[in-house]
Amino acid sequence: MVKILFIFIFFTSLLFTKQDKDVCECLELNQKQTMKKIKEASLVDDGGRIVISHPCFEDDNAGTIIRKMRYISGCFQSAGDSLNQYLSKVYLSQFYYLEGSFDMAKKEIDNIDNWAWNIQGTSIAKKEQFKEINQSIIDLKNKFYDNIENNSSDYATLTIRLAPSINGARSVSEGSLVDKKGTPINMEIFLSDNGSYLFDDVIQLKRFMYLKEEKIGVTFDHQLDDGSFDMQINYLPLLPNKKQYTILIKDEMNGIMRRSKVEFTKNKKDEFEIPFSDYWEIKYSAAPDKINIWLPITEEYTIRVEDKDGHEEQASLTNQQKDNIYYNIYRLDSMKDKEADYDYKFIYQNPPEQNISFMKRWGWRWLMIGISAGILVNQMDN
Repeated sequence: MVKILFIFIFFTSLLFTKQDKDVCECLELNQKQTMKKIKEASLVDDGGRIVISHPCFEDDNAGTIIRKMRYISGCFQSAGDSLNQYLSKVYLSQFYYLEGSFDMAKKEIDNIDNWAWNIQGTSIAKKEQFKEINQSIIDLKNKFYDNIENNSSDYATLTIRLAPSINGARSVSEGSLVDKKGTPINMEIFLSDNGSYLFDDVIQLKRFMYLKEEKIGVTFDHQLDDGSFDMQINYLPLLPNKKQYTILIKDEMNGIMRRSKVEFTKNKKDEFEIPFSDYWEIKYSAAPDKINIWLPITEEYTIRVEDKDGHEEQASLTNQQKDNIYYNIYRLDSMKDKEADYDYKFIYQNPPEQNISFMKRWGWRWLMIGISAGILVNQMDN
């Protein structure tokens, strides 16, 4: 599976490399005009559509435009142009918003917000281009947090709950719902006519369609005290009163189909509960947008994890025992940031004693690296 994945990535990169380079070359020919057209497309309210009327983006769909924008950000980074790099990220975050990918929009907003805060008081902050970046991200933040996150009347979080086991607490604290062969149990979210006539706001419709296409399995984030499990779907659009979502849980191998109606309106927000089947298991895994890293606890060295912006990550689970070794478990976002040199940095520090043998000093490091690599490969296989 891993070999197939690497081969796929290799040939995909060959297919897109020339096209992406052409985008950078196109940008260099008339940077000001190109960025102006990108800005217009990111700000225009065109029924949630993303269209850039520029030769660099001729006939591109939303997914292609977003991919090219990520590459453009990398072009600016390679050129050492941090102002334009972050300006392109502002437009990218707005495209994510228009696409309905709110989680990615929020991630870009937070990154840009941190950058803007860090350069306050510097000479860069006095430039007109920075002021444009700052105002653009303020406008998007206000729109995002006011309309979506803070006491929103249009979106809320739907909780999918797996009922407690009558046989006592389950041994796995989180993971994906699978059959006995490890095949994920399929989940689908339905609305009549795909919600075309239910939403007044086109962005709500885009968000529903995005979740319908992306949320196709059940992954529980944590176990509650009563032995039940929760999965949360963030920013699910609220429906008009008396309208309902249909949630379908489908296990084709065992012929299990569980269809439920969920009223998720401003006045009533049902939780959706799944009765457990004897044909199912919970397979330990990270949530779809996260990676689990197990770091062994040892006196031979200390280790901390930092993201690409230098923020230290905290372990989500500590002192977890496995095979007589204790671990801290970090759940790291799958950033998929092609412009960054790295997503996370693992920083080792030896204890102050100077008489540690070479094998003690380095043996554990290589063991840890091997374990980490094995876990990453295992995540890819899963």
